Amino acid sequence: IGREWIFEKICQWITPSKSPTSVSESTKPRSDETRHLFESACSMILMGGPGTGKTAIYERIIEARKVVDCESEKLTPEHSGVLFPNCQLLAENLLAHHACSSQFVASLNVPRLILSFRDQIMQRDDAVGDLYRRKLAENGGRLNRLFTSARLCTFPDEVLSEGVFKPLADLDPTLLHGNKLFFLVDAVDECLRLNQTSEVRVPPGWMDARCPHKRGSQISSGSERTDPQLEQLSADLQNCTKLEQGWVSLNVLELLAVNHLFLPPWIVIDDLHCPFVTRDLGGYVFERLKCELVLQATFTANELGQEALQMLQVKSNASFLYLQIVLNAVAQCWLTPDFIKCIPGTLSGLFLWLCQRLLSPLVDGYTPMLMAVKPILSLILASPRPLTLLEIDNILHVNSLNTNGRDVWKHILSLPYFIKHDFPEYLALQPKQWLSLLDCAELERERVVAFAHSSFRDWLLDVKYSTPIYACSPREGHTLLALAALHQIRQIPSLSSSFTWDILFNFTRSTLCNSTNALLQITSALKDVELDF
Repeated sequence: IGREWIFEKICQWITPSKSPTSVSESTKPRSDETRHLFESACSMILMGGPGTGKTAIYERIIEARKVVDCESEKLTPEHSGVLFPNCQLLAENLLAHHACSSQFVASLNVPRLILSFRDQIMQRDDAVGDLYRRKLAENGGRLNRLFTSARLCTFPDEVLSEGVFKPLADLDPTLLHGNKLFFLVDAVDECLRLNQTSEVRVPPGWMDARCPHKRGSQISSGSERTDPQLEQLSADLQNCTKLEQGWVSLNVLELLAVNHLFLPPWIVIDDLHCPFVTRDLGGYVFERLKCELVLQATFTANELGQEALQMLQVKSNASFLYLQIVLNAVAQCWLTPDFIKCIPGTLSGLFLWLCQRLLSPLVDGYTPMLMAVKPILSLILASPRPLTLLEIDNILHVNSLNTNGRDVWKHILSLPYFIKHDFPEYLALQPKQWLSLLDCAELERERVVAFAHSSFRDWLLDVKYSTPIYACSPREGHTLLALAALHQIRQIPSLSSSFTWDILFNFTRSTLCNSTNALLQITSALKDVELDF
């Protein structure tokens, strides 16, 4: 399905309005530079629950960008599904992009995000890239000296504003043909998954700005009206041009918020009251039935199947992931339409229902699959990057886990609802400038074990939904990784700085950090290793 209506609404925010809005009329006079910066700015949030297609929309724009960058003779008929007008317009006006992922901890690193933005803009071969390179080189490279490790870690907000955004304020609007350039960031809330106790702070100057309830913003998904509350909030926040001295953003979410990149309007894509959302759900189901004869025969044979299909769309709560899981189960013939009425009506309930049926049986007569799978799930939760099958086997071997259990857990790879063994899709969509900043770019050519969807990760961490039976602890995974690292230290005296970072990352989050003996071991092992973060 195309989700064309979403791209159309995003295009409305990157194309200039012919009539002045109440926001621009209510803001106070500013200097020419600041006014130019805000008039050319574009802030918009795409909101939706887990599995509603937010990342798919991000990927669609990135794929369209790759097609636009190709030479015209290289375009094939299959590109027609990507390059419909609105998506092509977005791709042409995309300035830089970034995807956050808790499975790649480096993607949540604020200094690396800023460097990625800088490098992507510098690599452009158009007027924007020429202007930016010239600005960085002016005055003996004064702006370029902002991008030092110390300054990026200490004053990330200043570096992003002074070194990335403000140099672009002098761009001639005529070069943009009346449109606005924009930054695209996916999954900004992933930074909260890295530390479950972390919170997003509100800058002191913004304490009086109240964000209205989500329901008040849902008009963005179904009509062209604007909410006066949202407009006033946007105006109030834009007037907060200075943060109190001493404010430093601690994560990506705060960094984007204080730089006016995380403001209304909102486009909500999971509101079943919106006819566009309902149409998209129906379109997805129709395409599945058209392409898969098993589903077509199952749901169209009688009225019971048609009623079950309608009930399934309502239960999904606009989650395409929910629809995909259930339809896959029906296509594999282990779920019949009769049981759809018994399936929980939430994604969290669906995960519990699947685990009770697929992870509880005895695999070899005496080993419950759940007992064999839990250490693997804890490893995936804890690892700062996806692990290969060989790495997992080595970690389990070093930790002296049961041999039968080490073999049994691989049965879960045949169940695509939980984890998958494939090439990392995340790396395939990232710009080359970002891959060069990652410590694990070599994984692009490796098959790794990762969660099928990030919502399953959230479910495992929330004991309220997963129950104590299925809930997993990242702390246990960090302990397994730290013990394996200590073993490897004894085997390899000299270690790279990136591997040392992995050791320290896991050790400080494991149960070993309270052990004096373990602390002495790792201190002794790393005393001659040169650290460079």
